[in-house]
Amino acid sequence: MDGGGASATAGTACFGRADPVESALVTGWLVAPGDGVVDAFIDGEGAGSAMVSSGSGDAALADGTRRFSYQIPWNFQDGRSHVLSLVLGDGTAIECPTRGGVTRSNIRFRFEQPPDTQARGKDLDQERRVAADAGQDGNAGLADPLSGSIITGWAVSRQAPEETVRLRVFVDGNAAGIAACDRPHRALRALGLPNEIGGFEFEIGRRYIDGLTHSLVILFEDGSTLPFLDAQGKTRNTIDFTIRPLTSIAGVVDGLHGDSIKGWAARRDLQTGDLEGRLRIEVLCNGIGVSEIVADLPRLDVARENRCDPAVGFEFRLPAQCRSGVEFEFVFRVLPDGQELAGSPLVVKHRPTENEGELRSLMETVEDLCAKTFKLQRQLHAMLPVSDATIDNYDGWARRNLARLRSRVAGAATPCDDPPLVSIVMPVHRANLAYLTAAIASVCAQTYLNWELIIVDDGSRQTALSACLRTYSAADPRIVCVLGRQHRGIGAASNVALRRALGAYVVMFGQEDLMVDVALEEMVREALRTGAKVLYSDEDAIDEFGGLSEPKLKPDWNYRLLLGNNYIGSLLMIDRPLLMRADLLRTNYDGAQEHDLLLRLWEACEPGQIGHLAEILSHRRTGSVLSTRQPEAIEAGRRAVADHLVRRGFAASGVAAHRGGAGYRINWGYAEEPSVTIIVPFKDQVATTRRCLERLLKNTRWRDWRIVLVDNGSVTPAAAEFCLEAALDPHVVVRQVREAFNYARLNNMMVREFTSEFYVFLNNDVFVQQPDWLHILVGEAMADPRAAIVGAKLLYPNGTVQHAGVILGVGGIADHAFRGLPADHGGYLGRARCAQRYSAVTGACMLCRSEAFLEAGGFDERELKVTFNDVDLCLKVAALGWHVLWTPDMVAEHHESLSRGDDISAGKAPRFFYENQVMLERWGDQLTVDPFYNPHFSRDHGIFSDLR
Repeated sequence: MDGGGASATAGTACFGRADPVESALVTGWLVAPGDGVVDAFIDGEGAGSAMVSSGSGDAALADGTRRFSYQIPWNFQDGRSHVLSLVLGDGTAIECPTRGGVTRSNIRFRFEQPPDTQARGKDLDQERRVAADAGQDGNAGLADPLSGSIITGWAVSRQAPEETVRLRVFVDGNAAGIAACDRPHRALRALGLPNEIGGFEFEIGRRYIDGLTHSLVILFEDGSTLPFLDAQGKTRNTIDFTIRPLTSIAGVVDGLHGDSIKGWAARRDLQTGDLEGRLRIEVLCNGIGVSEIVADLPRLDVARENRCDPAVGFEFRLPAQCRSGVEFEFVFRVLPDGQELAGSPLVVKHRPTENEGELRSLMETVEDLCAKTFKLQRQLHAMLPVSDATIDNYDGWARRNLARLRSRVAGAATPCDDPPLVSIVMPVHRANLAYLTAAIASVCAQTYLNWELIIVDDGSRQTALSACLRTYSAADPRIVCVLGRQHRGIGAASNVALRRALGAYVVMFGQEDLMVDVALEEMVREALRTGAKVLYSDEDAIDEFGGLSEPKLKPDWNYRLLLGNNYIGSLLMIDRPLLMRADLLRTNYDGAQEHDLLLRLWEACEPGQIGHLAEILSHRRTGSVLSTRQPEAIEAGRRAVADHLVRRGFAASGVAAHRGGAGYRINWGYAEEPSVTIIVPFKDQVATTRRCLERLLKNTRWRDWRIVLVDNGSVTPAAAEFCLEAALDPHVVVRQVREAFNYARLNNMMVREFTSEFYVFLNNDVFVQQPDWLHILVGEAMADPRAAIVGAKLLYPNGTVQHAGVILGVGGIADHAFRGLPADHGGYLGRARCAQRYSAVTGACMLCRSEAFLEAGGFDERELKVTFNDVDLCLKVAALGWHVLWTPDMVAEHHESLSRGDDISAGKAPRFFYENQVMLERWGDQLTVDPFYNPHFSRDHGIFSDLR
């Protein structure tokens, strides 16, 4: 079935699908016999039914399916995140598609009440103000002392004693339901009231039976408060209650299987009979705690028998010292209750296999070889001669590279049998004649012959210049010269040329620039090969003596980088019909006219139609006034970006130039605050973790958020005391996991337990320092609906850069960009101060969209337990079509590897070597080609410096 409809099937099968949820009115279609009842559940609690069409008339589809609609109740339109499930009469869940195209059995939503319904959802303070205005003379009643989850009491109206009073029940300020006073109550006769009918009974919803403290208020319809009678016989308007869920533990320790103890465990709801898995289990050996495991492995046998989620199984591998033939007693207790599972304790006497000793000895030898091999590899790598080809020592490399390019082009076939005309547009104003004639000569020297050069003199009024242009025009019919009488600006002059252009492609060309002789041939060949409508190449600078320097080796198309910095430059070739649709240059952006044009071309393009040819095909003049940005140009660029964002619907965003004009910063201005869970694993290191936590609590300004501290087997009394202290904060949850350190698994476990729209994976040695840090990260993600991951700028304690994005292939797998750079340095091409897409970012401080994380399967906890799981996750989400972003606007301090030490220290090298091999086997080819790092850069030394 697909999202557009369904066909009725034979028999009485029930199925259906909701439309994408965009508002509080949920619609969809279904196939079901009879009345086609659709029950709604929000956060696991009944929330009414949907309206279903009768199966005839306009609401019925031609193939027998029917439409339904369901209005989400106003009390769930509270700006918080909720989960909606729609269930047909036979228990079949209606499919709910997400925006990313993933189909689920429920959908997460978050809506504010629209203005026309807000009056129905008055907060309690407003309700009490209404009560104060109306008075309580007309109502009488009393709620009994709370017992269990049932509220009882009585209420009558003195003015209309025969009418049934309806009470509104609020829990934690949220509407929980209506209680009708339509039954007898023992107090009514004793009070001498004329009607014994006035009692009520109301059951508190399951969502509040969670062991937490909640506040309960009951209001009459006029807003006055029904008092409670507490256990001391006093009346109160509000009462706090705590109800622990009625559950029992089900499960069993199956026994020893090989060298592992297996079993299953789940919590049974005694009211519904449902089983809930993923319980935490403490393992004791001979009375000493040795591990904490999670029962989240699939057990299909248990699922079939109990009709529950199969994630209830566990497996505990015996420690090496317990496989010696000596008896050990193992106890399995469910946390936090401490209840022991059936089949526990289990006495184990595990005899090693005949050759186990030899295998272990061989394994130790292999691990030792891995460590020595890795150490030797690093030593050899350090001994390799460092290339003298760098961006600072560039000229010799550039000439060798140009010779290689010419040789390759000479051996290639012609781009096509009918080569398209290329129109080269050159605005001119008071040009240096020597530079201008060199520029024209570079066009005439092109190996690609089907071109026209349109030169527009923008009112220079120089006799020598005019004569020079006429000479070229007379000598070559492909050169057209237009002599303007007034100086109107570069944008207007370029437009004159563009209107005269006849080519299939247009090339923007500066009056002092030079083209490499094979430039047009390469650009046309690449455009025809890829179908690119906009194509840009790399460039460098040339001085008056012909020396080459300052290469601009650009990444592939990077829209987010373009918002902060026009990194495209020249050589730029555009499909002329596309250019006409996007409109010509806009003169009110002179100085940044091409930046504005590129943003409008992106708006007019289809995905994938902007390409990058990683060859150095043009030279710009050093020291030229045209090559430096003036304040007016910086402001024009800022306006170009701001106006582009307004056209895209980001009217609330603010654009500001960085200090010195090297790029732009965007404040996306989102008012929404989706739910965020911040996950911080740690083991002991109380001072470091406390500092991390204190910075988070001090600097986080957010509405729906929590911090999950994951204590991974701390052993010090100070750590235990810290956990108790931290858990007192309402924003902090502490989880104990007694397992060997597995960064990937720790985070995966917390994601499975805590539902959120976004997660922040944070090392305990990262210290945030900006009150808006979370707004910056989430804002970047919300601005791009395909953004899965957003990374931050991390600094060493000395203020230099530790992380500013990750480059693939450097040093084997990947390495951090701009490591060691001063914090305020712009970096190569200004990229260290501009938000942009990267192939990967570090997991030390990583915001991740829940939908993308789950679609990618989370971190790899089996083969990448410690290192490279962050890079692997980034590559997995990118393979699914998601984007990975990095922003320099969120800055934090990072004491790298303070949490767990160096990956190549003694004892860790074998694991690090293994994880290297996993990455090479899984992503080998992709690691050698990073689209956001120019292929001319070396992968051996010097990121953004050494050339290959």
